[in-house]
Order: sequence, then C-alpha cells, then structure tokens
Amino acid sequence: MSASEFMHQIDPTMTPPWTRPAPLPDVPGGETNLLPRNAWADPGNPLRVEFKPWYDTPPSDDGTERVDVFLDDNETDIIGTRTWPLPMDPADYFIEIAAGKLPQGEHQISFIMENFQGVSARSHPFTVTIDKQAPLLNASSELIFPAEVRPPNSIDIDYLARPENNDQVIATVPAYTTAAPGDVVIATWKNPANSASQELRSQPLTHLNYNDPVKLTFTGEFIRAMGDGPRVVFYRVEDRASNPSAESTPVDLDVAAIRPPRFAPNPWVLEIEDDPSDWGPLDPLNALNGVTVRIPDKAVYFRDDRVEVQFGEPGTAGEITVPVPWGTKEVKIPPENVAAYFKKSMLVNYIIYPPEGSNKPSDFLEVAVREFPPARFSPPQLVSPHSDPVFKSAISDSGLPAHQRTWNFISTRSLITITVSGRDQGNVTRSRTVLNKEPVTLAQMTGGVPATLPKDFMMSLKSDERFKVLTQVSFDDGESWFPFPELTPMLRS
Repeated sequence: MSASEFMHQIDPTMTPPWTRPAPLPDVPGGETNLLPRNAWADPGNPLRVEFKPWYDTPPSDDGTERVDVFLDDNETDIIGTRTWPLPMDPADYFIEIAAGKLPQGEHQISFIMENFQGVSARSHPFTVTIDKQAPLLNASSELIFPAEVRPPNSIDIDYLARPENNDQVIATVPAYTTAAPGDVVIATWKNPANSASQELRSQPLTHLNYNDPVKLTFTGEFIRAMGDGPRVVFYRVEDRASNPSAESTPVDLDVAAIRPPRFAPNPWVLEIEDDPSDWGPLDPLNALNGVTVRIPDKAVYFRDDRVEVQFGEPGTAGEITVPVPWGTKEVKIPPENVAAYFKKSMLVNYIIYPPEGSNKPSDFLEVAVREFPPARFSPPQLVSPHSDPVFKSAISDSGLPAHQRTWNFISTRSLITITVSGRDQGNVTRSRTVLNKEPVTLAQMTGGVPATLPKDFMMSLKSDERFKVLTQVSFDDGESWFPFPELTPMLRS
C-alpha cells in the first residue's frame, strides 16, 4: 500500500487555518497571500497559525488534544505541533511557527487535529507566500541625476526656477533584475555635516510599470527643507513583503536652492561718462543711438521673477517700460525716448515682480540729460531750382518749396513747426507758420520734411532784404521746443 493511502482525508468540518499577522492584500501580478516580513523576521514575535475552535461546546472529559501543522500536503513535514489539556480556552487555538520552519515560496498550510478520543481530522489548506529574498540592486546602483546638477554644478535656484524643471529634480533608479509589483524605492537625502536626513518614497510599482525605469521626484520644497550645502543621496528598495535591499552607492550633490532676499540697487546708464553713482549727467552726443540701462551685477533676483526697466517717470513724455530677459542685465532705450528729456532731470529704475504677485522697485538713478548742441541740427533749405538769392519772379503760384533735412533723434514722436518771417513794405516784421506742430511721418524720418512758403506771403515781403526760415522740433509731445539754425536767404524782385 502506498504512503499516500495513509494520508488523512480532509474533514469538511475542519475549516482552514489563518495567520496572524494576516497576509497582505493581493495585487495584480503579485504573489498570493504574501506574508509581510514582520510575520517571520522577529524571533520574539513568531508567526501564529490560528484555528477556528472545532467544538461548539468544549468537552468536559479529561484528556488532551493535539494539532500538527504541516506544509504542502506533506503530513510528515510538520512545522509546528502543540498539545492542550482539556478543556481548551477559546483564545488558545493557535500555534507559533519559528521562522526557520517557513521556507521561501508559495505554500499550503494545513493541520491535523487529534482529539481526546484519538480520532484525527485534517483541515482544509490555507495558501500563503513567504518571500525572504531581498531585492538585488544594479551593480551600478547610483541614482542618475541630470548632468546639470551633478558636481561641479549644483542644484541651484535657477535650475529649479526653469519652467521645464517645474521646481523639482528628477532622478532615475538604475534598472534592477528583481523588480516586481509592490516594490517601493526609498531615497535618503542626508546632510553629512550633522547626519540629519529625510526620506522620499516612490509609489509602489504595479504590474503595469514594474519593468519601467523608476523616477524619483525631489521637489523644491523637499530640497529646501534640508537647506543648502553638501548632500549625500542614496536609496534602498523594499519589496512588497518589506524585505530591504542593500543601500545604493551614494551620490554627492551640492545644494544652493534657498533664495537670499531680493536686492535691487539703482541701475546705471552706460553712456554716462562719470563713475556709477545715484546721479549722473548724460551727454546727448553719447546717446545718438539710444542708451543702455544696466542692472548691477550685485542685484539679486531669480529666473522666475519678471523684471522691467522703467526709463522716465510714468506719465511723462518719453517714458518707456522695457522687459529685461533672463540671462542679461542690460536693455536698450531708443534715442527718441532719451530726446524727450533734453535739458531735464529724469529717473531710471527697475522693478522686480516675484511670481506671487508682489513687486520690489529698485533704488532710483537720477539722470540729468544735457541739451543737444543746437549747431548739430541742420537748418532748413530751399528746394531746387531756388537758391540764395530767391527771386520773387521765380516763385510759382504753389509757393516757394523748402525742405528740412533729417536730424539726430528724429522719430514719429517728433513734432515739427516751420515758420517764415521778414519785413514787409512798411518795415513791419511779419511771420507765417507753414507747418504747425506736425507729427513726423515714417517716410519723413528718412526723406526729410517738405514745406511750402506761401507765394502771397513771400510777395508781401520787402525786396533786397533777407527773410528767415526757422525750424523748431519738439521731442516731448510739444512740452518744449528746440530751434534749429535759421535759413536766411536774400529776397530779390
């Protein structure tokens, strides 16, 4: 007769045992009824195999009852046994199993109960999985950080502030062959100077992603909470049963992520010849192509701040606001904006706008803009075929054509007035405005401004005397006017 014929048949009244602690909840792709590591790892708290009492009413007879716990349908592979004297306490239906009796793998736990009368009954089995194998890291286990933050670089404010980095640093865990659903990567961010540390846990791997590279996201908040300075980062992997791997090879990082207070000293205009200070005279001859406003290097602001240069007081003619792109501390101010402040003092500063919506204006630079030398402007001129002298007999009915050549700082913001004057037959000085505060057009910026001196006015002037043609230009919307050198041709009959 074979050995199997001596095996006990399952007694339908004997329910399966269970364990304390209970198995972990099953996950897709994971082991069935996986026991947590604390079910067997602590010798002082061995695994309990518990049973449902097999009597509705415990017998009052003298005697003992015995239970043998075995694995995998092998009644001879007894991993725990216990004998109780009757009557049994309802809280005493368990056997403790030593860790050495719990081999790696999936197993069925069953028991045979022999009652006080010597009758045996076998239970239904209870399936558990025991995992004692720790995850095995890649031989090259260092976390893979972006090259931009590895020494000699650092995790700095600018890196975190870049929109594409979203105030975080992402590191990749090197692939390891034992990856499985339920694995968790636990990174340690440590300050070697004082051994302070904090941990970052990944989400558990699933059956859908456990073969994908594991990414760890260190947020700016996490990084800043540990302060600036040298840091060491390493990790371990814990499987679903909480078996820990060895620690990875550490990575050395330098952190400079905490923002100092913003600092906004006054800007400077590079075309001012004096040493930088809080005041400076500007020679317009140095500003023919505009000026450059520079924010000093000692200013402190950050990539995600918005910065604007304010040239001139808001609301005044010529004022302009210019954004300062990250990566430069200089902006160009067009010449026409400078011209609006000829013979005036004006203020220049910049404003820092942090992301949260506040603002920090810088100190002001006061700039005294000198007058542009009048002699550098060209006088108006007569248009061919007319020249000096002008003959009344040659003036057509449409008038005497004149022309104002272009000038430094000309723009469509410029206003121009042209006046002709002279003495009439009664020696009374008369004048006629032929252009009155006319805005310069785009075409006139390169071709000059035409004007016509009316024939009737010219004919009313006294012959054999000089008349005057005067151009005046305003660069500040008519608030002030700058005369050009006069044209004084002779008028003949």
